[in-house]
Amino acid sequence: MSIPAKQIYEFGQFRLEAAERRLLRDGVVLPLTPKAFDTLLLLVENSGHVLGRKQLLETLWPDAVVEENTLTQNIAAIRKALGEGQNSQRYIETVPKTGYRFVAPVREAAQSNGAALIEPLAVEVIETQETLVSADPEDRPTVGRRRPGAFQRARPIGLFGLTALALALLAVVAAVVLKSKPAQPGGVIGSILVLPFQPAGPGDDKYPGLAIADDFIARIGHYQRPKVQPVSAAYRYLTAARDTVAAGREMGAEAVLTGGFQRTGDHLTIAPQLIRVSDGALLWSGKFENGGNNFFALQDAVLADLAGVLLPDTSPSARALPARRHTAQPEAYEAYVAARHLWNQRTGESLHRSILLFEQAVAKDPRYAPAYIGLAEACAFDGARWREVETIARKALELDQDSGEAHAAIGFVRMFWQWDWDGAQREFRRAISLAPHYATARQWYATHLALTGRMLEAQEELRRALELDPFSLSINADQAQLLYFTRRYDQAVEQCRKVLALDPDFINARICLYQTYTLMGRHDEAIAEYFKLQALAGSSQAFFRGEETALQNGYAESGIRGFWKTKIAGVLNDRSPNHHAAALYYALLGEKEAALKHLAQAYRNRDFALAYIKVEPGFSEMSGDRRFQQLLGRIFSNAKR
Repeated sequence: MSIPAKQIYEFGQFRLEAAERRLLRDGVVLPLTPKAFDTLLLLVENSGHVLGRKQLLETLWPDAVVEENTLTQNIAAIRKALGEGQNSQRYIETVPKTGYRFVAPVREAAQSNGAALIEPLAVEVIETQETLVSADPEDRPTVGRRRPGAFQRARPIGLFGLTALALALLAVVAAVVLKSKPAQPGGVIGSILVLPFQPAGPGDDKYPGLAIADDFIARIGHYQRPKVQPVSAAYRYLTAARDTVAAGREMGAEAVLTGGFQRTGDHLTIAPQLIRVSDGALLWSGKFENGGNNFFALQDAVLADLAGVLLPDTSPSARALPARRHTAQPEAYEAYVAARHLWNQRTGESLHRSILLFEQAVAKDPRYAPAYIGLAEACAFDGARWREVETIARKALELDQDSGEAHAAIGFVRMFWQWDWDGAQREFRRAISLAPHYATARQWYATHLALTGRMLEAQEELRRALELDPFSLSINADQAQLLYFTRRYDQAVEQCRKVLALDPDFINARICLYQTYTLMGRHDEAIAEYFKLQALAGSSQAFFRGEETALQNGYAESGIRGFWKTKIAGVLNDRSPNHHAAALYYALLGEKEAALKHLAQAYRNRDFALAYIKVEPGFSEMSGDRRFQQLLGRIFSNAKR
């Protein structure tokens, strides 16, 4: 039985392998998008013959609406990849008002059983006037055409009807402009940053664009390469004005995937762009659209086309899209992504809003396990709802028994609210074994190790968490807190500053900076930080009119001791007295009996913050007191290795 031949074409330094879908120059694979490859193959197969634009469009996009600009951009991409124009080399001829013709001499090699049978093809070369780098006037787009199909691509660019920036984002599908110097040898992209996609209108909801980016990050992350930056890297660019190339440099990426989107009713358009960071070159762009609420299928179409650029030297099977683990309901997914972003801000208001959105995601899809996990993690921070966490997490485990994230949420409650240190450790270890790449599980386990006095192990676990998610604000702030616990105050300040450089409003970093300045004796800076964090926490205007004045007066009259005494009066006069905070300020004042009295009350109230008592430097002067040690014994009675 004969083995089917594999069609191979050779011209100049190039080798075009049809079966493997590869273009090589001197044995090196060159990057081409799938449609650009199809265009080149069609031209080479018909070498010497003119192919009309209409014929090319109907052959290459039989079921899509495509402007002629799509074909123009593909031709330009091919010319760039072939280095047309260098040393007077010419491969593709533009036939004015008609189409294109491949004009370089081609040898056809039918490879069978390891032997290549080469047959020269005669090619008539006709000289024409053309622009080699960019398309000539004959190649400019005309009127878009519509054909029935699952995805209608590249409708007329006026669809958005917006600013020049939005119009620029609406490049046609599979259009690629490749620079002569790829990001790495062979055009391989080593690392990529995905930015939130921008809505068409200035008042549009930003979270669908974050959901698009989140999905792309998760799916690209399943490939061995390129390395994709986690979604925390995208958070900082959600609302702020951004320079795409500068963002890529900040995040250490070789390429940036960005773009725009518009949603009108059940119709969605996505216009992605892949930009190389080293020189700002546009590597790939497109415009994809569909209706009928089939949003995930549209995102699959974008990724399928993009995979040819990201993985140019792999087989189609290796570029197959990984399975999506989340909901089939786009509205549930968008609510979930928005809730995750809010939860990561760590303020009281954002926590409340995240819980509402997680609940909305669960209502949209009651079988959406990640939404239950997110709800459990958010409720774990809520003094009024932490008792619900294990029930919610167990629901997630019913839907996904291998959910390490659900075990992490249970471990958090065991640690902070129940002081079940043994149980918390079991849950965290189970979480890490099931989800070793879930940075939050390692972050919380690092906290557990630190609070139980195992600082070296805590440092190592937190290092692993940072490797997994280097741009997480909360993990980086925990790194500062760990330095504070170990009395490395200068380093703690430096780390807080790094976090605030990423986000000046991240409250956990402000809290740590206030605590560190206080213990360092840098009281003016501590007071300044205190008022900043109160503003971030959403304190009422009454606070600024009343208590702020009292605190400033106390500091002016009696220095830091006056400030601390005023603070004690404030936290105890509140509707929910904070006995832990009062105890800490009394300890700083050296009033041990008062500190012990309020610690006892905090213990009776099972105050969340008491979990930090063993490592809090503010209580260090009390460590020799027998009653203090007895309190530690009760809190950490089952803290075992």
